This record gives sequence, C-alpha cells and structure tokens, in this order.
Amino acid sequence: MTSIRLKVIKVSRDFLDPRKIERAINNALDGASLAVKVDFDVTTQTWKNRPGFEITKTANARAVFTTDKIYTIVTRGARPHWIYPRRAKVLRFMSKFRPKTKPGAIRSNAGFIGGVPIYARRVRHPGHKARDFDIAIAEKWAKKFPDIVQRALDAEV
Repeated sequence: MTSIRLKVIKVSRDFLDPRKIERAINNALDGASLAVKVDFDVTTQTWKNRPGFEITKTANARAVFTTDKIYTIVTRGARPHWIYPRRAKVLRFMSKFRPKTKPGAIRSNAGFIGGVPIYARRVRHPGHKARDFDIAIAEKWAKKFPDIVQRALDAEV
C-alpha cells in the first residue's frame, strides 16, 4: 500500500509583500543594467574617441544607450559608398587595415592601419558588416537575467 505524507509549511506574512518584490526586481534591473553598460564599454575599449553610454530608469525597466553616430554606424554596418575629399583636393589613406571589432563579438582589439599611403580624388569604400553589439549583449544577458532576478528575490524574501 502506498502512503502519502503531507507537511504544512508556514510562510511568513511578508513573504509576498509587493514592496519587497518590487524592490528585489528593481535591484536586479539596476545590477543587470550596470553589467550591460560594462559590456558596451568593452566593445569600445581600444577606440581613441570612445562614446559614452547612459542608463535611463523607468518603472520596472532600464535602458542602456548611446547617441554616438560612429558607434551606430559600426553597430549597424555600412553599405559600399563613395568617399570624396571635403577640405582638400585628394584623399590620403593607408593601404592596409585591420578593424578593431568583429561581428557579434563583445570585445575590441588593437586593430591596425599601415602599409603605404595612397592618394586618390575619390575612393569606393567597401562598407562593412554590422557588428550587432546590441544583439550579442542582449542574447548574453537574456540567458542570465532570470537567475539574477531569482537571486534578488531570494535575498529579499
């Protein structure tokens, strides 16, 4: 014969206190948004003119963003296009180039510009693939965020 045992578990009154749960969620959001900001900073750590990233808080949400145009171009990619001189009669650029970033990678390397100088009245820029930093960072933190919230709730209640 199979028997079933039941045990009564007493829960404190403030276990489901909405204020504690909201505080835990906001603490998790604050911590995660700071970590996301660090990841965005890492993508530009070797840049000369590093963009700034900001965090905005709204009710139960955080947004990490930048208004830097160059960062947006690098993140979204660029199609092939012509480049013309603005303040001079010819363009001068180096023959060898290695980018500092790679698509989907949350990092920034040294990169390289060198070789011999080339002069031209116009140049067909080959464009570049989107780095999709925001997508890579979102995917990384989407996996980790449930555990962060659970730890915050456990600590609060």
